[in-house]
Amino acid sequence: MIRARFTRIICTAILLGACATPGGKASGTDSRDRTTLTTENLKPHAKRTLYEVITMERPQWLVKRGVAGLNADDPDDIVVYRDGQKMGGPEHLRDVTADVVASVRFLSGPEAQTRFGMNHQYGAIVITMLKR
Repeated sequence: MIRARFTRIICTAILLGACATPGGKASGTDSRDRTTLTTENLKPHAKRTLYEVITMERPQWLVKRGVAGLNADDPDDIVVYRDGQKMGGPEHLRDVTADVVASVRFLSGPEAQTRFGMNHQYGAIVITMLKR
Protein backbone atom coordinates (compact mmCIF):
# COMPACT_ATOMS: atom_id res chain seq x y z
CA MET A 1 0.00 0.00 0.00
CA ILE A 2 2.69 2.50 1.00
CA ARG A 3 4.94 1.31 -1.81
CA ALA A 4 2.15 1.82 -4.43
CA ARG A 5 1.44 5.32 -3.10
CA PHE A 6 5.14 6.20 -3.19
CA THR A 7 5.37 4.89 -6.78
CA ARG A 8 2.38 7.06 -7.82
CA ILE A 9 3.96 10.15 -6.25
CA ILE A 10 7.26 9.53 -8.05
CA CYS A 11 5.49 8.95 -11.40
CA THR A 12 3.43 12.13 -10.96
CA ALA A 13 6.55 14.15 -10.17
CA ILE A 14 8.32 12.80 -13.27
CA LEU A 15 5.33 13.56 -15.50
CA LEU A 16 5.00 17.10 -14.14
CA GLY A 17 8.71 17.69 -14.66
CA ALA A 18 8.48 16.48 -18.26
CA CYS A 19 5.61 18.91 -18.95
CA ALA A 20 7.49 21.94 -17.62
CA THR A 21 9.12 24.32 -20.09
CA PRO A 22 12.37 26.21 -19.51
CA GLY A 23 12.15 29.81 -18.34
CA GLY A 24 8.71 29.38 -16.86
CA LYS A 25 6.96 30.25 -20.15
CA ALA A 26 3.78 28.50 -21.12
CA SER A 27 4.21 25.90 -23.79
CA GLY A 28 3.62 27.18 -27.34
CA THR A 29 4.25 30.87 -26.66
CA ASP A 30 6.63 32.97 -28.69
CA SER A 31 8.84 35.54 -26.98
CA ARG A 32 8.62 38.07 -29.80
CA ASP A 33 5.78 40.54 -30.01
CA ARG A 34 3.66 39.66 -33.05
CA THR A 35 2.14 43.14 -33.28
CA THR A 36 5.31 45.25 -33.29
CA LEU A 37 8.62 45.53 -35.13
CA THR A 38 11.19 47.65 -33.31
CA THR A 39 14.42 49.30 -34.43
CA GLU A 40 16.25 46.16 -33.29
CA ASN A 41 14.03 43.97 -35.48
CA LEU A 42 14.51 46.32 -38.44
CA LYS A 43 18.33 46.73 -38.25
CA PRO A 44 19.16 43.58 -40.26
CA HIS A 45 16.86 44.85 -43.03
CA ALA A 46 18.16 48.43 -43.20
CA LYS A 47 18.03 48.90 -46.99
CA ARG A 48 14.84 46.95 -47.61
CA THR A 49 11.43 48.54 -47.93
CA LEU A 50 8.95 48.05 -45.11
CA TYR A 51 6.80 46.04 -47.49
CA GLU A 52 9.67 43.57 -47.97
CA VAL A 53 10.42 43.43 -44.24
CA ILE A 54 6.79 42.85 -43.28
CA THR A 55 6.44 40.20 -45.99
CA MET A 56 9.40 38.36 -44.45
CA GLU A 57 8.87 39.00 -40.73
CA ARG A 58 5.10 39.46 -40.25
CA PRO A 59 3.30 38.36 -43.45
CA GLN A 60 0.02 37.94 -41.55
CA TRP A 61 -0.17 41.76 -41.26
CA LEU A 62 -0.85 41.98 -44.99
CA VAL A 63 -3.71 39.46 -45.00
CA LYS A 64 -7.23 40.87 -44.91
CA ARG A 65 -9.23 39.25 -42.12
CA GLY A 66 -12.65 39.95 -40.81
CA VAL A 67 -16.06 40.49 -42.25
CA ALA A 68 -16.15 42.07 -45.69
CA GLY A 69 -19.03 44.28 -46.71
CA LEU A 70 -21.95 42.95 -48.71
CA ASN A 71 -20.23 44.14 -51.86
CA ALA A 72 -17.78 41.51 -53.17
CA ASP A 73 -15.63 44.31 -54.64
CA ASP A 74 -14.77 45.68 -51.21
CA PRO A 75 -12.56 48.77 -51.75
CA ASP A 76 -11.30 48.85 -48.16
CA ASP A 77 -7.83 47.62 -47.34
CA ILE A 78 -5.37 47.58 -44.49
CA VAL A 79 -4.60 51.26 -43.85
CA VAL A 80 -1.05 52.57 -43.40
CA TYR A 81 -0.29 55.54 -41.13
CA ARG A 82 3.10 57.27 -40.90
CA ASP A 83 3.66 59.46 -37.85
CA GLY A 84 -0.09 59.83 -37.42
CA GLN A 85 -0.80 60.76 -41.05
CA LYS A 86 -2.97 58.45 -43.16
CA MET A 87 -0.96 57.33 -46.18
CA GLY A 88 -3.35 54.83 -47.80
CA GLY A 89 -3.05 51.10 -48.44
CA PRO A 90 -0.16 48.65 -48.02
CA GLU A 91 1.45 49.79 -51.29
CA HIS A 92 2.73 52.83 -49.34
CA LEU A 93 4.99 50.50 -47.36
CA ARG A 94 7.15 50.32 -50.51
CA ASP A 95 7.98 54.03 -50.14
CA VAL A 96 9.75 53.67 -46.77
CA THR A 97 13.04 51.92 -46.05
CA ALA A 98 13.57 50.17 -42.73
CA ASP A 99 16.62 52.28 -41.78
CA VAL A 100 14.51 55.40 -41.13
CA VAL A 101 11.86 53.68 -38.99
CA ALA A 102 11.73 53.57 -35.19
CA SER A 103 8.87 51.07 -35.01
CA VAL A 104 6.00 49.52 -36.93
CA ARG A 105 2.86 48.29 -35.22
CA PHE A 106 -0.11 46.35 -36.49
CA LEU A 107 -3.55 47.17 -35.10
CA SER A 108 -6.36 44.66 -35.58
CA GLY A 109 -9.59 45.85 -37.18
CA PRO A 110 -11.34 46.61 -33.88
CA GLU A 111 -8.24 48.35 -32.46
CA ALA A 112 -7.82 50.43 -35.62
CA GLN A 113 -11.49 51.42 -35.70
CA THR A 114 -11.34 52.46 -32.06
CA ARG A 115 -8.27 54.62 -32.71
CA PHE A 116 -8.95 55.97 -36.21
CA GLY A 117 -12.68 55.50 -36.83
CA MET A 118 -14.68 53.56 -39.39
CA ASN A 119 -13.30 51.88 -42.55
CA HIS A 120 -10.51 50.07 -40.74
CA GLN A 121 -12.11 46.63 -40.50
CA TYR A 122 -8.96 44.97 -41.86
CA GLY A 123 -6.65 46.77 -39.45
CA ALA A 124 -3.92 49.37 -39.72
CA ILE A 125 -0.15 49.46 -39.87
CA VAL A 126 1.25 52.36 -37.86
CA ILE A 127 4.79 53.52 -38.70
CA THR A 128 6.80 55.71 -36.32
CA MET A 129 9.77 57.34 -38.03
CA LEU A 130 13.14 57.92 -36.40
CA LYS A 131 13.65 61.49 -35.22
CA ARG A 132 16.52 63.09 -37.12
